[in-house]
Amino acid sequence: MFAPFPWEVTNFRQAITLPEVLLWWAMIPLLIAGLWYAIRHRLRSSIPVLIFSLMLTLAYSIFQGNVGTAYRQRTQIQVFLFIFIAVGWALFKENKENKQIILAAKRKQFEKRLRANSVV
Repeated sequence: MFAPFPWEVTNFRQAITLPEVLLWWAMIPLLIAGLWYAIRHRLRSSIPVLIFSLMLTLAYSIFQGNVGTAYRQRTQIQVFLFIFIAVGWALFKENKENKQIILAAKRKQFEKRLRANSVV
């Protein structure tokens, strides 16, 4: 799921896959957050995708002996994992927006107190 590793790159064909691999690695925290949310809050509706993705991953890991072939097959699994990455991204954006709303409310409250104290 994580190959080719940057330190294993030996030729141009492997080197051109590095941007995709690095992007995939960067999305792993979003995948974990999305999986965690789906399992904790939406298990019933996400169980078909979870089971299918898990079974496909296990089948490919058992039957694919070549890393090059496994690398190409990973894309078929990623399509389903992108669902959970999108959930993780939405959670990240929502958390960021909530922090901005709270900060704006605190600023407003501070300005209100400041005006009240300066009038007196």
